[in-house]
Amino acid sequence: MVRDNDLVRDILLKIEAAQKSPLVIDDLGITDYDREAIGYHLQLLEEVGYIVANFAYGDNVVQEALIDRLTWDGHEFLDTIRSDSVWAQTKSTVAATVGSASIEVIKAVATAVALRMLGL
Repeated sequence: MVRDNDLVRDILLKIEAAQKSPLVIDDLGITDYDREAIGYHLQLLEEVGYIVANFAYGDNVVQEALIDRLTWDGHEFLDTIRSDSVWAQTKSTVAATVGSASIEVIKAVATAVALRMLGL
């Protein structure tokens, strides 16, 4: 499965906005993606240390997730990509120059975009 950075951002925003914990996949309210894609991206976010979650598997895919919270690093990354205008410019910069990029590169580009928008 291909990583979808828009889905990563959506998941982080939904977890941050949640009024309860733990969350399950359906609590996220993400309807543009199927459960398998959401579960896969939750796993990626847990692997990189952006969320704390536990997973239930079936047929080698995530069937359910109990999402406890964002980590410090998860909040930091989300703060970097939160702004819609920063996110749009980050995606267009990455697409125009390298096509795809690691989370670290995306965060660096988003930081540079935000600093440029602030005139720094």
